[in-house]
Amino acid sequence: MDMQADLPRSKRVALALSGGGFRATLFHLGVLLYLRDSGGLAKVTHISSVSGGSITAAFVLANWNSFLDAEAHFGIVRRLVAFTQSDVLGEISQDSGSKTEALEASYKDRLFSEAKLSSLQGESRPELYVMATNLTTGDPVAFATDGLYLKLPTKQGEAIAFDFSLARAVAASSAFPVIFDPVEITREELALTATEMPPLWIKVTDGGVRDNSGLEFLVELQRSQTNAPFTCLISSDARRCFNQSEAGEETTFGFKLPTIIDRAFEIATIQLDNYREQEAKPKFVRLTDPAHESSIVGAEVARHLRFMRTDLGKFTDAEVFALVGHGYYVACKCLAPLFAPTGIAVPRDWDRTLGKPASPISAGDFKDSRRVPIARHAARPMRLVAGAVLMLLMLALGLSLWYWLSASPILPVYDSATFQSVHAADVREKWITAILNDLRREGRREVGDHRSCGAGRLGEACMLTEVVRGKPFDRPSASGSLIGTFNDNSFEVRGLAFLSSPTSEGQSYVALPLVSSEGRIAISYARAKPNDELVLALLLIAREGGNPPESTGSVFTTWRFE
Repeated sequence: MDMQADLPRSKRVALALSGGGFRATLFHLGVLLYLRDSGGLAKVTHISSVSGGSITAAFVLANWNSFLDAEAHFGIVRRLVAFTQSDVLGEISQDSGSKTEALEASYKDRLFSEAKLSSLQGESRPELYVMATNLTTGDPVAFATDGLYLKLPTKQGEAIAFDFSLARAVAASSAFPVIFDPVEITREELALTATEMPPLWIKVTDGGVRDNSGLEFLVELQRSQTNAPFTCLISSDARRCFNQSEAGEETTFGFKLPTIIDRAFEIATIQLDNYREQEAKPKFVRLTDPAHESSIVGAEVARHLRFMRTDLGKFTDAEVFALVGHGYYVACKCLAPLFAPTGIAVPRDWDRTLGKPASPISAGDFKDSRRVPIARHAARPMRLVAGAVLMLLMLALGLSLWYWLSASPILPVYDSATFQSVHAADVREKWITAILNDLRREGRREVGDHRSCGAGRLGEACMLTEVVRGKPFDRPSASGSLIGTFNDNSFEVRGLAFLSSPTSEGQSYVALPLVSSEGRIAISYARAKPNDELVLALLLIAREGGNPPESTGSVFTTWRFE
């Protein structure tokens, strides 16, 4: 389907704002200003944003009426520009606590205050989807006005009702890994059961880790609905550009490994983006595109923008002017046939827009902004130190890999006697007791009061909840699966699994995936250490007419490792 063909008959437009730090924030601001001036913004019904694009999208929608106003929108633009000209990254680096919490506080203090995502509903605003990446599963996560779109076994394509703050959602979307720690979202916070959300929590990071274009979620949204929510898809793309200069020309201790790995990552990312773009077939507004002939940004300056940094550091007046202006006039060239074929009646006053005189700029203003290999600017001693550190890390990685691969499985076969079953009433850990209560409530809803088993037993008497503890590991095990088999015709089994490790402060528990189907349960684990234990919280339900479960040992026939 060519989504551009129906535009003259429809006002439904979707807009994807890519990631790319403050570079993307400013470029997208120029694109949105053009859409505002041309009347195209009134036709936008959905916006998906990533990282730096989320800053722009959330701030504009939070100040929607002011952004549309002929006078008030100048103040909105200047506030966002002022934020990009504050040294956000430098300030956060001085914070001794969580860098992501510091980033969220900065967004809250300077842009969003206490605003919630639900406050963006109504007043003809587009639907906003602030995109992030679920590090637990690798799936996309969308913070939306109607809740959280999170791929779960029972929540496919359905929003989980929860009202996040704008500052937290945008912080999660722009929490670039390594620099910023991921945002944690707990099962308790979302008010979900263990069946609805098996892990106790998920970790969410920068949306660009999964899809830096912002297109994927909109394509899924379009595909999943019978009546297409939009007929035109526009991609405002300020992502990192492929540098076609020599790859791997710098060496460290004679090795070209760092630059080659960097180039390989670039190629893989671009290839994946190309597949998404071929499916979406959007109308592109790219940072790398030449601008309209009336652009205030010269061609030489525009060529330098593709290598401009993508961090959250302080941007200069020249960088701001070039990015916002280039975004505006590239959008003018690419989108004018859709929204303003006869041009814009009133030219934009850039002095009032940016709050300062638009002084002439040249390519020389961007020497420090170009994305070039760091090694070219590092002193030779620093390269030698970096090389030595890299060699040590590679040696340590090789030794660790050899150690884990050489470790044999812990116990090839388990029988029922190897496990110790603990009845729910005898469990000491309160949090495990809470999980068992959750499982029992789910089982109670399923069996009701009418399921019969054994000699006239009904309802809850046909269920059993127990905790099963495996024999401690006697040696390291890199990875494996524990398989338990049972009579599928007689029982249903479900539950949660954990790897328990002794620490100086007590036991720590890591949630493990547990899959129950066709007469077996499978628990996958990794990096088990000596004295670690597998802990299973199980719900056993007798099938209609079967015998009630007396214990775990009476239900499971074999246990084995694979």
